[in-house]
Amino acid sequence: MKSKNSVVIFMLFCLVSFSTAALGASDYSYGVSEDELFIYEIKSYDEDLAEDAFVNPDIEDALGQGAEVGAMTATMITDIDDIDDYNNDATEDDPGWQIEGWYWNTEWTEDEEDFDDPDSSDIWEFTIKVPEDPEDYGAMLPGWEIFLVWSFIYTGVPDPADEYLDDIEWADIDVEDSTLVIEGDASTNPTINEDVTFEYEFKSNGQFHSRRILSEDDEVIYEVSLQSFLSSIPGYNPTLIGGLMVFSIMSLIYLNIIKKQEN
Repeated sequence: MKSKNSVVIFMLFCLVSFSTAALGASDYSYGVSEDELFIYEIKSYDEDLAEDAFVNPDIEDALGQGAEVGAMTATMITDIDDIDDYNNDATEDDPGWQIEGWYWNTEWTEDEEDFDDPDSSDIWEFTIKVPEDPEDYGAMLPGWEIFLVWSFIYTGVPDPADEYLDDIEWADIDVEDSTLVIEGDASTNPTINEDVTFEYEFKSNGQFHSRRILSEDDEVIYEVSLQSFLSSIPGYNPTLIGGLMVFSIMSLIYLNIIKKQEN
């Protein structure tokens, strides 16, 4: 009986530990790594689809100088500071984070070593505030919200990303899980010949993962995404993986204890 009770207690302990590791705290946290180089690569560019969709279909017109499949850009967050007054209204009741870092601001490159100790002329340094409460952004104005999207490309968003993005009061942007979706209307956008869909995807911890444009038939015209083996695995979730690791380690410890008792 004592052995059975021990098993039940151990399993409950494992479940509680797993839940804590997998779900974390109820409030938003900032989970994007500091001082880690994030490299983004042009994964694909369909010239035929671009010819139909874009007024200027050349890849360099669409993505910038030096763009070609396999070319890279990069970003790095160098400092993350907690702040108490996101709105600068002296109330100190609207906490958040002040994010400092840099973004590669010259032509695309095929050499990762270019990102090592980059020259100041090759990068754009930024300081951006991110509120803990997404409602502090207020109601987004049509057309202007794209600037917030681009700031998120540099800073990422708080964790869990899907909830944070969904709680922002967007004007013309839809949120699907942790992806921002913008419908491009050819009748109002002079750079496209046909309607397209812009997608900006974030990982579960808030790190910006990829951006892509889809044709009218939902075919990928181009995709730029984070250069990472694990991030390319569908459903990869670092928090969930951490929880599974905790559960596995505890299970091994328990089995070892049982073996010792049997001996």
